[in-house]
Amino acid sequence: MRKYVVIWQETTRHPEYRIQSNDPFVIRKLRKRKTTSDAGSTRFHRDQDYYKGMRIFRLRYSSPKLAKQSLSRLCGTKYGELKKDASTGGFIAYTRTKLASKSGLESGKV
Repeated sequence: MRKYVVIWQETTRHPEYRIQSNDPFVIRKLRKRKTTSDAGSTRFHRDQDYYKGMRIFRLRYSSPKLAKQSLSRLCGTKYGELKKDASTGGFIAYTRTKLASKSGLESGKV
């Protein structure tokens, strides 16, 4: 399953934002912040692994520009470029796809 992080503004011209992710690393980072509050979660599997689903957090930013900058820092380098999300009106980033390395046979080095 491909990991993602999404941010959107709850209501236009209000400082409340939501961040949704299924990446355990991002979820851990957001849970450590004192400025975030938990807004919901789901689980994709029946087992007791806490991070198998996605989490939604509520937080405040003074402007959409700062929210976008914060999302870029939160994602780090393992995520691709931030793109406009048509369904929420916010921004979304996906983990980069890893290219499979060629084996010796495919590369002709046999």
